[in-house]
Amino acid sequence: MLNLLLFVLLLLGVKEVTAGGSRRGGGGSSNLNRRYSHDFVIPDPTVPAGSNCLRYSRHFCLMRLWFSTQQKERAALENDTVVFEHMVRHMYAELNWYSFRDADIGGCCGHQVSSYVDFGQRLGLSPAEYMNKLCNLGVVEHKKLVYVKARRLPNSCNCVIEQLGFGQGILKVVGCQQTDKYAMPPLGDQEGYFVFRNCFYIQ
Repeated sequence: MLNLLLFVLLLLGVKEVTAGGSRRGGGGSSNLNRRYSHDFVIPDPTVPAGSNCLRYSRHFCLMRLWFSTQQKERAALENDTVVFEHMVRHMYAELNWYSFRDADIGGCCGHQVSSYVDFGQRLGLSPAEYMNKLCNLGVVEHKKLVYVKARRLPNSCNCVIEQLGFGQGILKVVGCQQTDKYAMPPLGDQEGYFVFRNCFYIQ
């Protein structure tokens, strides 16, 4: 299971930055074509997504596996969503992959199926292929931070991290700038915010 240590290592391993929608570094379009990420919500009672996550976990909630480009040339099958729902129903809790929709009793499975349709089926992946890629979190050495969503604390230079994504591609920062100080909300039994300083740099 991912923990704060993994997030720290990822934050310290950033090589290329996209801030405020502009791309930096020498990645170019070839890197963007290969971009993918496992995206996570950080539990935090002060924001809606984080508050919803906190209902299920004090560490993290998986949002989705995101791809930027077509993965395969595969036609969608009529029973794809039924097959995927059957698969995810047996695994979502183990993955901390919960739906925050009111209609999804117990945290499954409308959001998960929609994620498969948007980022799997439409991009050529079968239910089994998307699930296998989703479960293949890999190791830190093969990943890097590619997405950060954060909010600035009032009357402060610190930005609190709300969402993180790691995989391959150029880092995109939403809500703050690369030169800001970043803080992680309390995770697990931790008290207080864990503050990162100068953790983003350009290659």
